Amino acid sequence: MQSFDFVTKTGLCWEIVLEIATYLTLNDAVNTFSDNILSLLCKHRTKLHLSNPSRVFINMICQKIEPEQIVSLRLNTILFSSWSELVPLDVFTNVISLTLLSFQGRHLTNTNIYERHFPKLIRLSLWYDNEVNFKRLNDILKQLWKPIKNVEIHCERALCNHHLTDSLNTKSDQILSVEYFLFDIGRVSLPSMNECFERHKSCFLMIIINLMKKMLNIQHVHLITNKHNLEKLLDINEWKCLVNVCHQLKKITVEVLGSISEKEQWSQKAIEIQKILQNYRQTVKLYIVCM
Repeated sequence: MQSFDFVTKTGLCWEIVLEIATYLTLNDAVNTFSDNILSLLCKHRTKLHLSNPSRVFINMICQKIEPEQIVSLRLNTILFSSWSELVPLDVFTNVISLTLLSFQGRHLTNTNIYERHFPKLIRLSLWYDNEVNFKRLNDILKQLWKPIKNVEIHCERALCNHHLTDSLNTKSDQILSVEYFLFDIGRVSLPSMNECFERHKSCFLMIIINLMKKMLNIQHVHLITNKHNLEKLLDINEWKCLVNVCHQLKKITVEVLGSISEKEQWSQKAIEIQKILQNYRQTVKLYIVCM
């Protein structure tokens, strides 16, 4: 549908069209309103989000908007194997948010490349189709450059990683830039005691905590889970270990997808854990949020 048809048929003014466009990726905005929308976005210097752009699409939009307007990139890593295939993205030097789908460690083996091309990047979101290789993730995170403060990890599978405990417990390789860390296991069933090498009921939490203990400037930890995993993520001993090491930590959020019948019970559990943690750090607050 052409943009002028959309405005005529819906009766919406251009100000409303512009407002709608800000909630879409630039790709979707062009598909919805045609490339006529680009002149409007350019005129208002609208900040824009780009998803898996082709070379043809990049060339087209760069003729009609300022490359500095692109502040967010979302890329499916299945579509490329090396940075050389992403050279056209070099023009978007104002990108502050980068999302990599179907992520595999090989795409970030040299983070200096990303630092050079996205010097203003403050948010990095990695989406794994399978389980996370924590050793490789640790190697990636310790290379992060200073502006990156927000890191998000999303995975589709969880396995026991106790064999990595020693390597993640080393005091070297501190991760100093990260202030906000999100780990999303909302669609995952965490390993049971029988599936854990050491029959530990909080196996997955232990390995996440060991990784976060390297983030000495972390202020907010955010875990996304489902109601079946909730108990496994509330091991007070593991959280005490984190609070004892990360002195900047102020907030722990455990977000539960879907409704839980024992909401009051879990709220009370959160209060109890918070009281214990505040014996170690008065400013730490823990929240269980049901979505």
